[in-house]
Amino acid sequence: MRRLVVVTAPLSVVWFMACTADVRLGDLAEPQGTSHDGAAESASDAMLVADGANTADAHSSDGSNDAATDASHDAVADAACMVDCKGNPCSNGICQPLTLVMAEKQPVYLTIDDTSVYYTQIGHAGTLADPNPVKKIAKAGGATTVLAQDDGSPRGIAVDATNVYWNDAAEGGQENVWRASNVDGSGAAIMGRMPVAADIQGLALSQNLAYAASGNEVRYFGKTANMSFGLEATNKMVHIIGVAATIDDTFVYGADLGAASLAVMDLTGMTSSAVVVGNGPIDVAMDADYTFLATGAEIVRVSRVDNSITVLVTGLTGSSGVSLDSDTVYFITKTEIRKVLKVGGASTLIASGLSQGGRIVTDDTYAFYTDTQAGIIGRVLK
Repeated sequence: MRRLVVVTAPLSVVWFMACTADVRLGDLAEPQGTSHDGAAESASDAMLVADGANTADAHSSDGSNDAATDASHDAVADAACMVDCKGNPCSNGICQPLTLVMAEKQPVYLTIDDTSVYYTQIGHAGTLADPNPVKKIAKAGGATTVLAQDDGSPRGIAVDATNVYWNDAAEGGQENVWRASNVDGSGAAIMGRMPVAADIQGLALSQNLAYAASGNEVRYFGKTANMSFGLEATNKMVHIIGVAATIDDTFVYGADLGAASLAVMDLTGMTSSAVVVGNGPIDVAMDADYTFLATGAEIVRVSRVDNSITVLVTGLTGSSGVSLDSDTVYFITKTEIRKVLKVGGASTLIASGLSQGGRIVTDDTYAFYTDTQAGIIGRVLK
């Protein structure tokens, strides 16, 4: 059993001031491109994360974080802007991103519940001496809480009302699915194990199960299981990165980077199939009618009824994450956060200037994201 330590870290909220130049927000609708050229960037850790961080502009000159002063400044800026930025900074009448956490080591995957943002990082050595933390922070900011110190490479992460779950490519090639209290990390245990080491990545939850994607397969495990090898949803794909599941465990969908396809797993009929989408998908999200894929160069919509394909946005550089609300698709690329209506049309720029976009999740008000190279967990208004 690997060492897991519960720690509360110091205050780490850093506010983007009105003069921040690295990331800018706007309501600038731009027409989507017409070309479908361009291959998806690799979703391997080496491609999603570059060495180093470019966070100088987010630091004060003495390296301190004066949250009270910054909050007061932002309140004045909001009034001057004549817009409600919901706690985010404002500049020239435009709401700006808020950095919740900075200077982390290569965060990629993240998830949220009603109050908190949970995330993993892979930039530490992944040893007992230099583990990779699994952390959470309040959506409003504040101190981070270390839920686990993982001497491996934690990746996909998900949360329910009681626990946080994460995938882990551990030392020696073993791949595990962990479970721990989402309050303080207590009760940490391995609930699932992958029989064959491949490349464990995405993680999704249903009512009672957790689904883990690794290489050519997706396996599922009971949320209360211990050291289980679980059951196979499919082993007929190539290299699945992202995964999504229906709450009732009838369908599972995978972003199959290796086959440039959407993997469709029917758990009722115990069948699986592939819908070729043209570029290698990295992340997948779904609603009652469609699945949506971030495929590097494009954002693609696939009908859950007849598998018909619609390209919503094209000409992108490294789209790597996708999230939904009732009528809009939100996505992150290497340098931008954008949105587009589910029915199609022009995409709209939400934020730019990222060093290396990772994943994105949304609630009713904000889009939360990782900037893997800069080591940032941030939020922007939707």
